[in-house]
Amino acid sequence: DIHAHWSKVLNFRAKHIAIGAGSHKQVTDVTAGYAFAREKGDDKVVVVMGAVAGNVTVDVSSIGTAQVRDAYTGTVVTVSGGKATFTVTDANNGTLLIEAVK
Repeated sequence: DIHAHWSKVLNFRAKHIAIGAGSHKQVTDVTAGYAFAREKGDDKVVVVMGAVAGNVTVDVSSIGTAQVRDAYTGTVVTVSGGKATFTVTDANNGTLLIEAVK
């Protein structure tokens, strides 16, 4: 389980230059956990850590698309009013790795 978790996190980091080299901004409009947005050029992502089980609403307006995906689980949700709601379970390990659906 630990290997699978870190594999997902590191694959997300490898896919998105914004994680390592982008600007960092804390997202204060989240219902649980710590959320931050990273941006470098056209690469924009939002990460949530420490989310508790249940529905978690995240401000994803910085990504600027109509749909976003949690790369951790593959779940795609529609953005409404700049926010997306994901269901967090124990399988998420409290982690959301949010990217634009292209």
